Amino acid sequence: MQVFLISKPTAVLFAAILGLGAIAVQAQARQGQNCPPRCGIGIEVPENPSQSPRVDVETLSARPGQEVSWESNHPVLVVFPEETPFVGPNGRPVYQFNVRASHRLRIRDDSDQLCSPPGCKYMVIDLGNDQRPPLDPYIIIDR
Repeated sequence: MQVFLISKPTAVLFAAILGLGAIAVQAQARQGQNCPPRCGIGIEVPENPSQSPRVDVETLSARPGQEVSWESNHPVLVVFPEETPFVGPNGRPVYQFNVRASHRLRIRDDSDQLCSPPGCKYMVIDLGNDQRPPLDPYIIIDR
């Protein structure tokens, strides 16, 4: 079996020629996403314990007051080490939370400068393997 390495622009061109344009566009859109229309982050913890968890949205842009859902195939801890864009039901900032299957949080609206680009960095930590490397994507609050 031969393996060919294709650059990203060439891959998009081939996909368009072969009628796979929607797949190529969908793969590119996974890097960053606006909320709405999609207000959720999916987390996948790979079987290989040396690999970091993966998220389907590396940078989520959201607006104050919106609710974001979190889903994971494995129990994880999400930690915001500095700024957090989320508040709990009591209105207090939420700096960490567990995602066992799914979880929902509301974007806070009490700070005009919160999570400005590049955004609020967060880490996804595997609760079953503390030796797994963490992941550190971003959430940006649009004002």
